[in-house]
Amino acid sequence: MVSWVVAVAAVVLGAAGALKVVNPEPTAAMLTALRLPSGNVMGRSIGAVEVVVAAWVLGVGGWFSQLVLAGVYAGFAAGMVVLRRRSPATPCGCFGKLSRPPGRRHVAVNLAGAAAGIVGAITGAEALPEDAGTGATAVFVVLVVLGAVGTVVVMTAAGSGGRTRAGAPDGR
Repeated sequence: MVSWVVAVAAVVLGAAGALKVVNPEPTAAMLTALRLPSGNVMGRSIGAVEVVVAAWVLGVGGWFSQLVLAGVYAGFAAGMVVLRRRSPATPCGCFGKLSRPPGRRHVAVNLAGAAAGIVGAITGAEALPEDAGTGATAVFVVLVVLGAVGTVVVMTAAGSGGRTRAGAPDGR
């Protein structure tokens, strides 16, 4: 079970990174709102790092790669908490053009990614199972992709932001 969750966290990170590389503007806006170094080069750089970390977790594995995965997600969770307070209407920058203003879902999903990395590192679970057989591995990969797509859909769905039109918290 831990392997599946670690793999989903890595695939979501890789997909988010790829979308940032293609369209860095929302990430640059988020960084500006957080008063951090920003711009398209910085947005693309963050995306590239995410792709590298995801590939590391999925391709090489090991406890240290999973701790790095946890650190990346923990940093994003902290960033979303600050962004929700400083500039709740600014898109999160998570998924390029698909980004939405940060909501509680953003914080929760990022904390879940951090927890997956920590638990994976502690238990020694690898993101991809070894010697599971071709059929089991194929099912595993399909489930990971479905889990990752589901996570992206939830995070980019309308209404996932932090405020309603009236300016009240939306409960997410």
